[in-house]
Amino acid sequence: MTIAERITSKKKELAEKRAALNKKVKETRAAVAADDSTLSADDIKKLQAQITILEQDCQKCCDDLDALENINPLLQDPNEKGGTDSDMDDSSASDINGSDEEQNSAQANQSAQNTQAAQAAQKNARSFRVKDEIRGMDPNKINGQPVGSHVNTNKTPLSDIRSYETWLRSYGERRDAGLISTGNEAVTPVAFLKPSFQPQPEHTLASIVNRQSVSTRTGHFPVFKRQVNPLVTAAELAANPAVANPALIDILYDVQTYRGELDISQEMVDDSSFDITGYVNQYITFARDLTEQYALGKLFFIGDATHVLTPTAANSLADIKTAYDATLNIAYAPFRQFVVTQSGFALLDSMTDAIGRPLLQPVISDASQKTLFGSPITVIQDVAANGTNGSKLLWIGDPKSYAFEAFRNQMTSAFFWSPNFEQRLAIFYRFDAKIADNEAGITLDLTNFKTQSTVTTVTGA
Repeated sequence: MTIAERITSKKKELAEKRAALNKKVKETRAAVAADDSTLSADDIKKLQAQITILEQDCQKCCDDLDALENINPLLQDPNEKGGTDSDMDDSSASDINGSDEEQNSAQANQSAQNTQAAQAAQKNARSFRVKDEIRGMDPNKINGQPVGSHVNTNKTPLSDIRSYETWLRSYGERRDAGLISTGNEAVTPVAFLKPSFQPQPEHTLASIVNRQSVSTRTGHFPVFKRQVNPLVTAAELAANPAVANPALIDILYDVQTYRGELDISQEMVDDSSFDITGYVNQYITFARDLTEQYALGKLFFIGDATHVLTPTAANSLADIKTAYDATLNIAYAPFRQFVVTQSGFALLDSMTDAIGRPLLQPVISDASQKTLFGSPITVIQDVAANGTNGSKLLWIGDPKSYAFEAFRNQMTSAFFWSPNFEQRLAIFYRFDAKIADNEAGITLDLTNFKTQSTVTTVTGA
C-alpha cells in the first residue's frame, strides 16, 4: 500500500472514530439529563472514562495521520510535478551538474520548510478540530471567521491577536459562567484563606411534617378521617347496628424532579489552596434545603392545587386564642404548634402581658426557642410563606397531620469531568408536598393586628 493510500485509509478511520465519539457524548448527555435518570456517580464516571478512551483513540489517529503526511513530501521530487518515491531512485539524478545541484538543493530545502510549517499548522488545526467537534462547534471557523484569517497579514490589530490567543488557550471555549480561577497563578504571592458561608435560615419545616420515602413516582396516601359517630344501644338479641363506614381522604402524590448543575473550572480546583469541591458541595446542599423549605412553607399559608387557603383576619390576641382553643378541633390539641413568618413573629414578640412579661416565653431546655400559650413556635422566612417580604401570617395546628411530603430520592450529587476542562456538580432531588388533612390547621392574617402594649390573656390552654 502506498503512502497516499495509507493516508486515505487513516483519514477514513479518523472520521469513523470521531463519529463514534460524538455518538457516545450525545448518548451520555441524554442519559444524565433524563428526568427518570437512575445513574449513580459511579455510572457517570464509567461513561466519562469511555468518552476519554474514545478521545484518546481520535488523538492517536490524528498523530498517525500527521506522521504519514510529514513523510509523504520527502518521497516526492520537488522539481517534478506529481513526482513519486520511485523518481527519487532514478540513477540519472547523478548526472546533474554542480550548479544545478546547488539550485535544486536550495529549492528543496525551502519547499521542505514550507511543507513542515503547513503540516504543523494542519496538525494543530486537526487537534483542535477533534475537541471542537465534541463541543458542537464549527471546526472551520474561529469567532465566525474562516480558520487562518487571523494570520493573513501583519496589519492584524493587536486586540484580534489577543482574542485568538484567548481562544487558542481555552481550546475554542470561553467560559462565561460557573466558578473560574481567581488568579492564584499571579507572580506576586497572594494568600487565599478558607472561605466562610453567610448564615442560612434553619431548615425547620421538614422536621415537623409527615415526611415519607416512596418507591414510585406517583401513588396514593390514604388518610382515615376522624371518627365522629359513636356506638348506639340495642335491645337484647336485636341485630347489631351498623357502624358508619370509615371515610378516607385519598392524597395523590406526583414526585417532581428538581435539578441543576454548577460548573467549576479545573484551574479553580488546581489553584485553590483548599478543597473547593467540598465547599461547593456544601453550598449546593443549602440550595436543596431552601427548595424543600419553600415548597412546604407555601402549604401552610397558600395551600396546594386541591386546597387553596384564604387566611382569616386576626385583629387581636383574643382572635388567636379563640382559634387556638375553640376553632381547631380538640383532637389536635395534644400536637398543636405555631408556624409564623418572621414579620409576624416580630409583631408577637414585641407584646407583653398584664404584668409586663413577654408574651412569647423561652423554652427552658433551649433559650433560642420560644412558645406561645405553651406550644412551640417555628419561624420561617416571609418569602417562604407566600413569596412576599413583610407578610405577617400565623398558622395553628398539628403539622404532622396537616402536611405530607413524599420524597423519591434524597439529593444525589456527582462530579464528572467535561471536555471544557472543568468539573461539573450535577444535583438531583425528587419530592412532592401536599396538604393531607386540611382540618388539622388554621391560617391567620395578622396584618391589621392591634399592637397593644399589654394583654390580659397569657395562660396556656
